[in-house]
Amino acid sequence: MEKKACDITSGSCRPCPWLYPANLVVPLIGGKQQLRVLATDASGEVRDVTREAFLETGNMEVVVANKSGLMTALRRGEAPILARYEGAYASPTLTVMGDRGGFVWSQPPTYGRIDELVAAKWKRMKILPSGLCSDADFIRRVTLDLAGLPPTAEDTRAFLADPRESRAKREALVDRLIGSPDYVEYWTNKWADLLQVNRKFLDVDGAAALRNWIRGQVAANTPYDAFARSIITASGSNKDNPPAAYFKVLREPTAMMENTTQLFLAVRFNCNKCHDHPFERWTQDQYYQTAAFFAQAGLKADPASGGRMVGGTDVESPKPLYEMVADTGSGEVVHDRTKKVTAPKLPFTCAYKKPPANAPRRVELAAWLTSSDNPYFARSYVNRLWGYLFGVGIIEPLDDIRAGNPPSNPELLDYLGCGVHQERLQCPPHCAPHLHVRLPSVSAQVWRSLRVLPRRISRSSRGHGSPSHFGATVRTRPERSSGRSREPSKARMSSGSATARTSRGRLSCSTRDRTPKPST
Repeated sequence: MEKKACDITSGSCRPCPWLYPANLVVPLIGGKQQLRVLATDASGEVRDVTREAFLETGNMEVVVANKSGLMTALRRGEAPILARYEGAYASPTLTVMGDRGGFVWSQPPTYGRIDELVAAKWKRMKILPSGLCSDADFIRRVTLDLAGLPPTAEDTRAFLADPRESRAKREALVDRLIGSPDYVEYWTNKWADLLQVNRKFLDVDGAAALRNWIRGQVAANTPYDAFARSIITASGSNKDNPPAAYFKVLREPTAMMENTTQLFLAVRFNCNKCHDHPFERWTQDQYYQTAAFFAQAGLKADPASGGRMVGGTDVESPKPLYEMVADTGSGEVVHDRTKKVTAPKLPFTCAYKKPPANAPRRVELAAWLTSSDNPYFARSYVNRLWGYLFGVGIIEPLDDIRAGNPPSNPELLDYLGCGVHQERLQCPPHCAPHLHVRLPSVSAQVWRSLRVLPRRISRSSRGHGSPSHFGATVRTRPERSSGRSREPSKARMSSGSATARTSRGRLSCSTRDRTPKPST
């Protein structure tokens, strides 16, 4: 029987290598497992291509591989295995179970499908989850996670004194925090980081205008796909239309393409700029074909700048304070290898609403990127949210979806991604997937404090013993007054920080989260 692997970019199945045995579990540390790579050729014949294939492990702390495909278990854990053969690949996960003698599974309470999928993974890995956190722990942690601030003493006392059943009052607390002023400010700061709200590129006025625009989008609970489209298709002066600053910061078609695909799809096209991607299906041709969608996005000075300039170094000239973004109808991308003009072409096909024939190229790219049929758009979004709330993403780094970096819980990621599209199509405007963060139901997982792991103390980047929120400095709450002020956060939450990074090695050009962050 011919084995097939599902192709995430098309929703269809295609022949490819597969690994034998299918159930990759090594029971004991120090154990060995020989893998065989099998492939089906055009005639339907199945061949053993282990000698010709490349077998690599994505976590050399858990498993090491030799050239013949023999895996040796080093410690308990999971490791993605990437098998490549003639441009096709398979990427299962190998589990080193370790000695779990005496383990007895106890089914935890579940409040929804999320809990069921998480519990299934615990059961398979023979892990007993921690118990439910106390109400005092919950209000502190959920307020930090959703609003970026510790709760006030008054709020804590009121929550602890609330006589309602614990689950009911916790759900009420989550509902109250989502959309609150502190919540809006906190998640505005996250998107300000991702969109590079930076005085170096935009000066004070331009940075303030873009941040205020982002804040308005979060406060209005704008649908995520509409938010992304408004950025990718932004035109006019960044003075009057702040999201146009996205192009003022990036400036070049290749930089626009790299940032857009990594931010909104979690696909790192910068790894296939000079050559085909070493561990993925993306090619150098696709790099320039996708960049061509931004080739006609031009910039020119806005007279409203009044001669004021921003930026400028010994090797880079300053730019007008305000610039106008427009689709010029001319301009192309030249392929670095062939030195020929490259026509725009989408890197993979999916169903999307075709814009008019005379529409700018960016409009078509935005329609394709935000399509409900695009498997990367929804998954990258829910994975990012999961990582922000739980300290580690289902895929890590958060912006690196690829074959050699499989999700730790594929069924959970699929469920969340599909749920985003279903709710976008079926729910009223205030429902997810909007910019307000709310997983489908407040699950028992949340009662475990929104953190699978205990809090950590980072001593490398901050003072000895200072609190660290998995890599993000916890902002202190100013005292309440009639003229309450907010101290801006001086730290950035990064999934690549020392405290948030997992020990899991990655097969990529870089192992850190390279979503551009503005300098402070």
